[in-house]
Amino acid sequence: MRFKHLTLPALAVLLLLCACDKEPQPVGGARKLFATLSVPAAKVMVWDNQLLWGAGESLWFWYNDGKDVFVRTEEDDANEGESLAVFNLPLETVAASSSYCMGAVAPAGAVLGDPADPARVTMLLPAEQHPVDGSFDPAAGLMLAEPVTVSSLPDPVRLELHPVVALNVISLKGMPQKVSAVEIQAPAGVALAGKRILDLKHAAAGDISESSHVLTLQYDTPVPSGDVALWFASWGVDARDLRVRVTGSSRHYTATLSGVTLREGRINELAMDCAEAAMSYIDPLNVPEADILEMVRTDVVNTAYYKDAFLDGGCNLNPGIKMDGEVMNGYIPPVLDFLKLTSEYFLSTEDDAFANYTAMDYDLQQDIIGGSNFDSNGVLLYPDGDPRFRMIYVFGGSSGRHGRSLGYTGRSRVQKFYDNGGCYVGSCAGAYLAGRFADGSVNDYFDIWDGGNMIHTGLSASSTGMKIVAGSPLLRYYDFGGDNYVEGVRHNGGGYMDENKTPKGTEILARFGTSPGGSTKEIYYNKVSTWAYKRSDRTGRLVVCGSHPEDAFGGEVRDYLAAMYRYALDGQGMAKVKGVLRNGVPREMRNTSLYQSANSPIGDLQCHHFVVYLPQATDKLSLKLEASPEYDMQLFLKKDSFAFPEASPDASSDTRLLETGRLEAGLYYVTVRCATTVTATLTVTNPLTYKGRRFAYSGKLGVLNGVPYTLTASWE
Repeated sequence: MRFKHLTLPALAVLLLLCACDKEPQPVGGARKLFATLSVPAAKVMVWDNQLLWGAGESLWFWYNDGKDVFVRTEEDDANEGESLAVFNLPLETVAASSSYCMGAVAPAGAVLGDPADPARVTMLLPAEQHPVDGSFDPAAGLMLAEPVTVSSLPDPVRLELHPVVALNVISLKGMPQKVSAVEIQAPAGVALAGKRILDLKHAAAGDISESSHVLTLQYDTPVPSGDVALWFASWGVDARDLRVRVTGSSRHYTATLSGVTLREGRINELAMDCAEAAMSYIDPLNVPEADILEMVRTDVVNTAYYKDAFLDGGCNLNPGIKMDGEVMNGYIPPVLDFLKLTSEYFLSTEDDAFANYTAMDYDLQQDIIGGSNFDSNGVLLYPDGDPRFRMIYVFGGSSGRHGRSLGYTGRSRVQKFYDNGGCYVGSCAGAYLAGRFADGSVNDYFDIWDGGNMIHTGLSASSTGMKIVAGSPLLRYYDFGGDNYVEGVRHNGGGYMDENKTPKGTEILARFGTSPGGSTKEIYYNKVSTWAYKRSDRTGRLVVCGSHPEDAFGGEVRDYLAAMYRYALDGQGMAKVKGVLRNGVPREMRNTSLYQSANSPIGDLQCHHFVVYLPQATDKLSLKLEASPEYDMQLFLKKDSFAFPEASPDASSDTRLLETGRLEAGLYYVTVRCATTVTATLTVTNPLTYKGRRFAYSGKLGVLNGVPYTLTASWE
C-alpha cells in the first residue's frame, strides 16, 4: 500500500477524532490549556528537518462539531525546565461539554485539507516507508493526547502528549456482513499507544478499554467491510501476536495475526481475512436464516429427476432421425439406448419440417410443453419451476417456425428449465433455437445462449467433418480414432457460430472440416460447428451442433453425439435448499401459484431440501411430515451435505416421522421425497398414418401439479 500527499498532523487529526452525543451548549470566555510534553518542546523533528513542534508554531485542534481552532504556542517562563508549551484556547464558539483532542503540530505551510471534514484530508507522506530515511522520527514524530471534556477539568487544563513509535493499519477482507465493531488485542505488557482507534474511511473512532493493550472501535451505524482500514498507534516494537475480533450483524470473526512486528518509524500494514477466521454467533440460539443459508453447500449436483431426457420433435421439427435422407417418423436417436438414458418425447405427425403443422400437433404441444389443467407446469418442469428431466434434446427442422409455434409460454418453459439447472442439447435447428439471432436477425428463439448468433452455412443435403479442437471436453469421453476428426456428419442447412457475437463463457468444442471431396474453400470451413455454454452453477449446460449427428447407429458420429450428451449432463445444475426449519415451526409447502419455489408442493420423484441448524448438541431431533395418504412420501436426514436418498439411510416405504438419537451441533440437511409418480404410456398420435409420438400419463395425476405437505422439525 502506498500513501502519497499526506501530512502527519492531519493523520493525527483523524486518529484522534472525537464524538459527543450531547447537545452543544455555548459558553463564553477563554481558558488556558497546558500541554505537558515528554520530549523537548523546542525541536521535534519529522523529516527533511521540518519542525513538528516548536515555539511559535501553529497547533491544530478539532472537536466534535467539526470546527477548527488555530492557536499559537507561548513561552512559559514560570515553568522553565518542565518542557511546557502554553497556549490559549478560545471557547466562546464551542460547546463546554465537547471533548477536545490535541494530537499534533502543523508545520508551516502544511496542507491540512478541509477542516470541516476531518475524514477528507491531504497528508504529505513519502511514497514508501522505510525504517529510517524518509520516515518520521520515532523519537520525536507524531504525538497523541487523550481526549478530555474541558468543562470537567480545572483551569488550566493539562494534556499529556505521548510520542508514537509506529503507525499501524489493519485492512479487512472476506467479511460477508457489515462491520459493527472491531477489537484489537496485543499480548499483555505490549502497549498500544493513545486512547483511540480510527477508521479513516468512515470517520469513526473508539476508546480503548482500561487495559492499555486492547483497543475497541464501535460503529454507531454498521459499515460495509470491503473498505475498512483500521489505524492505531503503538509504543511497543514487537507485538508478536495481535488478536483481532470483527463483529458483524450476527457473527464474530476472530483471528490471530502471528509473528507481527510493529517496527519503529514505519507504517506497518497488516491484513485480516475474515473468510479464514474463526466464526461464532453473537446469539447462537437465534441465528438469522440468512446466516444459516450461507453455510449451505453450493457444490452438490442435483440428482433427483423424473427421467433423464425429454426430446422435442414437435411442430416444424423433424419427428425422428433420418435414414437415406428420409425422416423415420417415431425413431429417436440411437445414442439414448447406447447411454442407457431414460426418456420421453413429443414427435409431430408431419415429416416435412417446413410444412404447416396440424391443429392436433399444435394442441398437444401446448399441453405437453406449455401446460394443461392437470399439469399446469408443463412436462419439463416441477411445480416449483425446477427441471423434471435432466436434459432436453431439440431436433433439427425449421427453428423460427418451431419457436413461433411454442409461443411465449412454451419458450419461457424451456428458458426456466435451463435457468433452474436443466441441460440443453440441440442439432441444427435446435442449435439456432438456443440463441437469439440467425444471420443477425432476431427470432422467436429461447435465448438461453445469451444473445448468441448463428450464420447459415449454405450447405444442404450433404455432410461434413468435425475437427475437435485441442483440449475439447468431448475428448474426455472418446478418442475418436486418435486423430481428433469425425468424418461424415450429416448436414442440411445448419449454421456455424458467429465468433464476433459470442456470450462470455462459451466453449468452442469443434470446428467444421471439409465437405465431401475435401474442399477447404467453403465459407463454413474451420468455423465453429459445436459449442457449449453454462451461465452459472445454478443453470444447466448447453451443448449444440450445427449439423445432424443424431442419425448415427454407431461409430464415431454416434460417439460424437454421445460425448455432447455426456458433457451436457455433467454440467447439470446444483442442488439448493428451500429454507431453514425453525424449532417447532411448521413449514407449509402448499402454495399452488405457479413457480412459487419457496413454498410450492412437491412433484413426482422430486426432492425438496431444507436445513436445520443445531447450535448445540441435542438428545433427539424429530421430523414430522403431514401430507395426503394417497402419496408415498419419504424423509431423509444427513449432516453437512444434501440428504439425497442414494446418500442417506434407506427409506423404501412411506416415512412421515423420523426421530433420531443424540445429534452433535451443526448443520443438518432434511430431504422430502415424493416417491409417487405417474404411469407413462408411449402413444401413437395418428393411428391411421402411424405417425407422431407422445407419452400419455395415467394414474395419480395429481402429483403433476404437486403434493402439498407440511414439515415440522423440533428438538430440545
